Amino acid sequence: MTFVIGCGAHAPGAGPSPEKAPVAMAGQRVYPTTPDEAEALKKNGSAWSNAEIREYYLQLAGSVDTSDAQWKQQGLSPEERARRAFEVRHNARVTTRAMMGDPREVEDLRARDREKYGNPDGPTFAQLVENQRKKGLEGDAVYEAIVDSSQRTDKATNEKFKLEGSK
Repeated sequence: MTFVIGCGAHAPGAGPSPEKAPVAMAGQRVYPTTPDEAEALKKNGSAWSNAEIREYYLQLAGSVDTSDAQWKQQGLSPEERARRAFEVRHNARVTTRAMMGDPREVEDLRARDREKYGNPDGPTFAQLVENQRKKGLEGDAVYEAIVDSSQRTDKATNEKFKLEGSK
């Protein structure tokens, strides 16, 4: 499946790169790259099912693997790669929530995250680092674990939509 994001197409696993993609063709579904873009698309009549939104979220989370390989080739440190992986996953979370049509469902997710992480938009990077250190990891192993975990998604939610997770 190809997702048309922003004003361009995105092949699954290729990593978000709307600035390099062709313009969407008539009749293609458009997927946002930011919460503001999601809101603008919704105001213009776009709507997505929760299953479509979850599939898009999985594609975004799955793009970390390809992006990480590029980041390694660029010589980025494990910490920088972890920060970027965190940003991809965090942006996927807030963007796909902005795509949702039912504000109550969004609030349910935000309440879950508030209870689990103390933040309605999921864990902070500092929390992820601390969690890995509590597991006994040190140095670069902390950051490699964050890169890896950024590609894993909630199994129960994926099963609800009959989808497979990213890793």
